[in-house]
Amino acid sequence: MSSKYEVTRKENKNFQMCSIKLENGKKCLFWYKKGANNFNKITVTFSNIIRINIDNQQICISFDGVNSKEDINNLLVAFGTEVYKDKVDITKIDFDFVVDNREQVSIANEFMKKYNLRGNVTHSEKYNQLTENLEDAINNIATNTEDSQVIKEENSEIKKYLVHDNKVYNDNDTLSIAEKKKILLSKWRKDPIKSLEIYPLPRKELDRRLTEAVTDNLKVHYMEGSVDESKPDDNFEKVANNLASSEDGKVNRELGIVQNNPNSENKFSAVERDGERLNIVNPHVISENINNDNISRSEQSSYGVDTVTTGVDSSFWNDDNGLSSLPVFYLGSSDEIYNQYGKIVGRNGVGGYLVDENNNLQLYSKVIGQIGDINEMGKNAARENSKVRAFKPKSSKVMVFKPKRNPDYNMELKEAGVVSLPIIIFIISLFLLIASGIILFLMK
Repeated sequence: MSSKYEVTRKENKNFQMCSIKLENGKKCLFWYKKGANNFNKITVTFSNIIRINIDNQQICISFDGVNSKEDINNLLVAFGTEVYKDKVDITKIDFDFVVDNREQVSIANEFMKKYNLRGNVTHSEKYNQLTENLEDAINNIATNTEDSQVIKEENSEIKKYLVHDNKVYNDNDTLSIAEKKKILLSKWRKDPIKSLEIYPLPRKELDRRLTEAVTDNLKVHYMEGSVDESKPDDNFEKVANNLASSEDGKVNRELGIVQNNPNSENKFSAVERDGERLNIVNPHVISENINNDNISRSEQSSYGVDTVTTGVDSSFWNDDNGLSSLPVFYLGSSDEIYNQYGKIVGRNGVGGYLVDENNNLQLYSKVIGQIGDINEMGKNAARENSKVRAFKPKSSKVMVFKPKRNPDYNMELKEAGVVSLPIIIFIISLFLLIASGIILFLMK
């Protein structure tokens, strides 16, 4: 690396400017406001067309027309040397590299690592307009999707729904809506006309277009605010409506899905049917992102299929009943997975479910529970169900949560209404004795 360079200093009414020129003629320009000091930011550009609103604590440097990484490196070292003469240590000031393409991103990151510089990389407007950067732009859009897949249980059957922009879609096809979006995005990228149409789109807009394209033929269910309690006639809808009201959120009463207030710990709540019983749960919530290598990544909320007993404080779940912090599931002989109520929720190795070597149950690589002894399943189901509180909507038709009885308790009930055989024999014998006495009396 050559250490020789020339410096030319200029100034005008507003700025102090310096030009650094290497022996091979490559040069850069840096400038700052006249009288400025206490610098806290250095903005680096690779093009002079970028407009920067410079302040009194900022230095700007442009490598316009310099394409060689070695030349940029030599000019950056010379720049550091020159400003150090004015007691400015560039290793103690934040850098902002404004880049036009992926090669400049690589250069910026390499220099920050090599010279231990603090700062970040910012994409210029030109960056987002170049076809060669389309993959990066799409990747950024895909990793910022706002879609959520809500998974709930209806009468022992798993149901999946996609929530997008206050709209809910049935998501129970072989391919999920997220996977369909990934396939469609791949087709759009290969289409020369379509690719030019989508690359300048903001992230949210492209995501919206993808979702609308793959859900065009699906029924739309809308998320709405809760209504007056007297309006819903169906108890299922009434419970969902009241839940949305208590959570200060939005609801689709028909599906029993509630989008909670943003400040809530859980993003969604749901009402599930189990025969005549209604359970209020925190469902699985998965956000699937489409990334540059065409792999769907998932982020899942905390698992919560346990029945939430409305009106009971949190200490209800923290007593000495042996309840753990994670729900207990059970693994059947054919790899079926049961919840604590004895309902099948999935199968090991299918649909993201996996029992690991530590007997934890994972869903899409996130631990959602632990595997218990299947011989304890019936006992735990009875114990858990005995705690379910009756939910009584204000209506002439009252639907009640009906817990399953403990088998021993049912047997006690049956025995209470049955006369044992010895008692029957005793009663018959008594009647025969009385009858014999009467006959003997009449014969006399």
